[in-house]
Amino acid sequence: MSEEAREVIGEGVGYLLGFFSTPFILEASAALTGFGVVMIINNLRLAREGDGWVEMEVKTEVPPAEGNPKGE
Repeated sequence: MSEEAREVIGEGVGYLLGFFSTPFILEASAALTGFGVVMIINNLRLAREGDGWVEMEVKTEVPPAEGNPKGE
């Protein structure tokens, strides 16, 4: 690599680090990164354990007819 290319890359990395270390950008990027990590961990856990969704079976009883006490 040439000397000029190293200098341009070095300055570019310096500007990017300076930009991303400003208070608002640093906090927002840390929050988004943390949210992404939590979502990835949760998706891996759901894939391993299943979603745990439970359906409740509701039985509907037919009321007994007037002349038949058992409802037959």
